[in-house]
Amino acid sequence: MCAAVQESKFLVQLLNDMTVGAVNLTVVLNVDNQSAIALAKNPVFHQRSNHIDIRYYFVRNEVQNGSVQLQYVPSENNVADMFTKTMSSIKLKQFIPRILGSTEQ
Repeated sequence: MCAAVQESKFLVQLLNDMTVGAVNLTVVLNVDNQSAIALAKNPVFHQRSNHIDIRYYFVRNEVQNGSVQLQYVPSENNVADMFTKTMSSIKLKQFIPRILGSTEQ
């Protein structure tokens, strides 16, 4: 999540530099880890979360500022998994139209 938030901040800044007016965008980040979403959205300190790295505080800060919105996507619908995990050919065929931008399913 941290790398995706950093990249989104860079792209928004690049868009601001390339346009005349300031662009205020809220980036929607699809995440398949509900625990990570809960930690990023809830600023309350928990005893079990005292090991959290500074990267998670960065994500939490961006969520609180409203520049990033975290949205849960179930693992079975997560297209990015095809780049990080092994998949069956059935699942791969399901994701190919979404990757290629096809509206057919």
